[in-house]
Amino acid sequence: MIINLLILTTAPAQIRIMPIGDSVTWGRLYQEAPAVSGMHGYRDFLYQHLSAGMDTPVNFIGPQPDNPMYDAVYHDPPYEGYFRDDALIEQFLPDSIYDIQSMLDHLEPDSIPDAVVLYLGTHDMERSVEIGNYQTPGTILYKYYRLVDLLLNYSRDGHTIERVFLCMLIPRAEDPGLGIVFPNVNHRIELFNARMRAMVIGHPTWSLPAGFPRVQLTDLYTPFYSKMDVYYEVDIDPVCPNPTGYEAMADILAAYFGIIPSDDEIDYLILLTPDEDAIWYSGDTKVIQWSSPCFPGTDFLRLEYTIDNGRHWDLIGEDIERCAFQYPWKVPSFHSDSCLLKITSEHAQDISGRFSIRMTPSLELIFPSDRFISVHIDSTYEISWDGSDTSGFIRLELFQYDQLIAIIADSAENNGSFDWLVPNNVPLGSDYYIKITDLSDTTFFDFSDISFQIIQASWIKLISDNSSVYQTDDLMTIVWVTLGETGEWVTLELYCGFNPVLNIADSTENDGEFIWTIPSGLPSQVDCRIKITSCQDSVIYDYSDEPFRIESASGIERITPLSTKLFGNFPNPFNPSTTIQYDLAKPSDIRLTVYDIRGRCVYEIRKHQPSGIHHIEWNAGDLSDRPLPGGVYFYRLEAGEYRCTRKMVVVK
Repeated sequence: MIINLLILTTAPAQIRIMPIGDSVTWGRLYQEAPAVSGMHGYRDFLYQHLSAGMDTPVNFIGPQPDNPMYDAVYHDPPYEGYFRDDALIEQFLPDSIYDIQSMLDHLEPDSIPDAVVLYLGTHDMERSVEIGNYQTPGTILYKYYRLVDLLLNYSRDGHTIERVFLCMLIPRAEDPGLGIVFPNVNHRIELFNARMRAMVIGHPTWSLPAGFPRVQLTDLYTPFYSKMDVYYEVDIDPVCPNPTGYEAMADILAAYFGIIPSDDEIDYLILLTPDEDAIWYSGDTKVIQWSSPCFPGTDFLRLEYTIDNGRHWDLIGEDIERCAFQYPWKVPSFHSDSCLLKITSEHAQDISGRFSIRMTPSLELIFPSDRFISVHIDSTYEISWDGSDTSGFIRLELFQYDQLIAIIADSAENNGSFDWLVPNNVPLGSDYYIKITDLSDTTFFDFSDISFQIIQASWIKLISDNSSVYQTDDLMTIVWVTLGETGEWVTLELYCGFNPVLNIADSTENDGEFIWTIPSGLPSQVDCRIKITSCQDSVIYDYSDEPFRIESASGIERITPLSTKLFGNFPNPFNPSTTIQYDLAKPSDIRLTVYDIRGRCVYEIRKHQPSGIHHIEWNAGDLSDRPLPGGVYFYRLEAGEYRCTRKMVVVK
């Protein structure tokens, strides 16, 4: 099949093409071998392919004889081009030895090429210069970008270069038995090709500016890597291909010009993901990636998967853009170690290595979850978690902000709890978190929902008087004890339902006792606690242990909440009961529902209630008041148009 070259804005009398390259594209070393003569790299083959396949005559352009850069060795009409042995990319920049701009300036205006085939960089890979990217001055890709920019913006008398074909570098052939190896050079070639692909096809950091739509990346590397034994004669020349290799280069390049051969010699598909023995989890979105030629007229692709080692295949997607090189896939819900992916085009196919699909396990850290928590040096605390669907061992770590501070347990049994003795060498401070990680698969981890503080021997401790109900105008005696340097003054605050309600005393003597008259105008409150804070050091504070309730002395709510709101339950985690508080801004039909971790309704209340502050005590029982097992539960309030869901934990 023949498709006309898709690079020109108008139909010219001829298509002018200039190959630019180094000794690899020219084939100098192979040409000098005794058994071969007269071969000029891929240039001759490419000219023959394009001449036979184009409706429009093809003319290869090169330096004219009066050009100071003219070299008769490379000038063999009509097989022209601009080739230099051992050339570096920077040598083709302006004011350099092979200055492309100066060479173009010596051409007649009507000889300005329509397309440039650019194969450079082989000899740059032998040097220690950083490959980098086009945005970093001094790097190889920065110089390459300047060269491409020069070509695309060159213009004389209305003549411009319509397209630049950037060739990915071919690898060097190796034969360890003959002592011919290029590990560092081939590694740099792979990195250079990957960076160039990212630059042209798309990368968040390295993509070319929007003004580069006329750049076409041509992948010569992949087919050569898979056929080194066919395309090279290592004992003659491990750097330059043999005639079969050069003809393959011409085949591939001709295809990028729109000439699709009748056979599948240049078509290939290589699945890059998943890795063999990888584990993908159901519900995750994974990106399937592949390598393939991308030239005009290529067909679309089909992706399939199997969970039984290829006996049955299911469709992932079809009519997929080949040149997208990736396709997102939401992993289905299966459990299998015999999974494969298959990618198919008209002429090529590839099947991935075997991988596994697993149901997504759950690992959830429960403690610490109380937002008021503080832990003391040299004290022991129980860290608890829910590890359903996980097994084996876990790791526990202490973080402050996003910095790892200490390993609490490098490998602990995944049994749901761990006793942590807070070491005395941990820095004091706030914003601490605990991280738990499944050691059988470290992609599963969780952080504690709430941060906590670590305090030392200097502390304040509120002493509860065990009263559970107060009325407005009552006297409450607040008592506390201290240890160490806590300062001369403290602040006292009232918290209800985890929210600050009022300041009891902005600054009072740190003498161990304060008598507070509960204001007569205070509305009824539940889940109340006193907070005491050192004025000298705000990280030294405490909350009263037992919650209490305040009732309006007149029995009438003096304040109507401004909005309907569901608060966190207290205590949480709890055993055996907890209090759920909510505000109603207006009389409402309410529905309070408790669900287990699987979404099943285990408890429900429906009633009509007036506006005000309300609370419900739940004893962790089901609809028949039978005790429920420990674990994570969710409670949901529906009142008019208001909907809110929160989490709580029953500890058994």
